[in-house]
Amino acid sequence: GIPDVTLGTTASRVQKAVDQRVILDQAKGYERYYMLGGSANWANIRAIFQSNVEDIQVFEEGSYPQENRVDVWGIDDYDLFKYASDLFDSLDRAGKPFVAYVQTSSNHRPYTVPQEKESYRPLTESEVDMEALKKAGFLELGQYNALRYLDFNIARFVRRAEEDGWAKNTVIVFFGDHNMGQNPYNHTLRPEYRGGVSHFHVPIFIYAPSY
Repeated sequence: GIPDVTLGTTASRVQKAVDQRVILDQAKGYERYYMLGGSANWANIRAIFQSNVEDIQVFEEGSYPQENRVDVWGIDDYDLFKYASDLFDSLDRAGKPFVAYVQTSSNHRPYTVPQEKESYRPLTESEVDMEALKKAGFLELGQYNALRYLDFNIARFVRRAEEDGWAKNTVIVFFGDHNMGQNPYNHTLRPEYRGGVSHFHVPIFIYAPSY
């Protein structure tokens, strides 16, 4: 990874970031993939992956068999995870080890979520205690529904991996690149918040049932 600690811009936009030693490139003998719903041209992302990772295959808007563009970030995360899962299953069945980076976007403004997707549906203001929501750090209901949709999609992705069988010999790492820009502090600002460091307080969890 490349630590994104340049507060003025993203690390991907720094010119020297195209000549780095990154984890994906160390997986010799593995198929390498980068998948996102929109364009890899955004924020110099294409240069980051193609310059630092040998023989990486980039999947982006225009690469998928059917595409339903939902907002500025491209196709829906549900569809992105489905295409990724199908690809990983086919690689596993062919006995080809792979390392892949799948970048989601539904948990990012403008918080576009479907009215219904399998068991998921967005909550309305009449179903939520808005005061409690804001006290928890959410700026708006759309933000909360977007987080719920990401949670749904992650669960669905893991379930597909288990059902198809490739989860058994795979390590799946979920992490964020930055937080939601929330301001959860309702007391004297802590030093790390004043310094902007809280922007990089992000979740990470690892799912590896066989390990």
